[in-house]
Amino acid sequence: MGHTLFGALGLFSLNILLYCGHAQDALLHIEPNWSPLFTGEKVSFICDSREGNDTDWNYSFSRNDHLFTTNRTENRYKSSSLTRGDSGEYQCVADHKIRPVTRESNKVSLTVSGVPRPVLTVSPSWTSPGDSVTLTCSVEPPSAGWRFFWYKAVPDMSSTNNYYTFELLAGGTTGTEQDSYILHGQTHTAGYKCRAERGDPVFYTQYSDVKFVWSGGVNPAASLTVSPHRLQHFSTESLSLICEGNSAEWRVKKADEDGFVLPCSYWGEMTGSTCNTDTRASSGVYWCESETQSSNAANITIHNPEEAASSSVFLVPLVVGLVSGVLLIILLLLFLRRYRKSEASSLSRSQRTNQSPATDHMINQGETQDGHYASLLHGDSCLYEAIGGSEEPEHGAVNPVCSSHSC
Repeated sequence: MGHTLFGALGLFSLNILLYCGHAQDALLHIEPNWSPLFTGEKVSFICDSREGNDTDWNYSFSRNDHLFTTNRTENRYKSSSLTRGDSGEYQCVADHKIRPVTRESNKVSLTVSGVPRPVLTVSPSWTSPGDSVTLTCSVEPPSAGWRFFWYKAVPDMSSTNNYYTFELLAGGTTGTEQDSYILHGQTHTAGYKCRAERGDPVFYTQYSDVKFVWSGGVNPAASLTVSPHRLQHFSTESLSLICEGNSAEWRVKKADEDGFVLPCSYWGEMTGSTCNTDTRASSGVYWCESETQSSNAANITIHNPEEAASSSVFLVPLVVGLVSGVLLIILLLLFLRRYRKSEASSLSRSQRTNQSPATDHMINQGETQDGHYASLLHGDSCLYEAIGGSEEPEHGAVNPVCSSHSC
């Protein structure tokens, strides 16, 4: 009887939950499920009641607990182009059309960032004719779903601003799923850039900055000659950059260490196929280009005489100071060595002086166990020796042992 009662109460409670309340939560998900999303992209918010048919419910959607659409008969809400202001936590609520049942979903976080600019890297950046080059296009922050497109820079000789036009690389009209592209048999200097896209409708990133692949090998169709023929120069001297090859029209370009590209007119004067530099010239990579060809490149360093002079003014005292310091240390070491040597010599003489009286005293009054007596007397003329024994001289006389010049 008790078990039957508890069973009936359980079924009754379950029916109440199913009919009136939150027996089962709804589920919210976002398509496409990419993170982060970017301004201009579009997404769909889908609310799943997880019971019955989707048409049995009305749906409401909120961001950060503020409703932005209610009483929708469709469980899908498609956004307009996203902005940074659309970032936040999203939730949906499903209300049954007949029964008083409400289902609240989980909360989903959505982050919207600005339109990204990919970063293009080239490896290697300096090549010999025939080398392969790898282009890599990176979208930051990383996210999924991209296809990558690759472009080559084509000089626009008709442009007074020395612009480039860009053409898709061969086989790149549909893009690549991989974020890298290999160029086989690179023979000359060339510039490249990339872009990525994803989604439906298609969302495009910005174009990357242009990156150049420099060729050190001479191309007969386009070559650069530097005069004077060296790579170290001063800004006060004129430098001639001479373009030669299969073209009637040339221009000389320079890329600085930041990748910023400027034509000859910004740091010299172009006369025919030769650019003569002036004091505005600076260090960088120089090359020639025509509408269809680009030359070998030269990495030229240009020094400012004033900077070189100031560097010398700083370096000379530094070198003199270092040399003086080393010499002083050497002299101190030599002085210490001589001082220690002198001190050791003085100590040795002092020890010999202190030991002499004691030694003489022991010799003069030593007596052996056999009854022999000996005394050693030092003089200017003779050395006396006394020998004790059975043949001892009468009255204890001492036999002199004389040197050849005395006694």
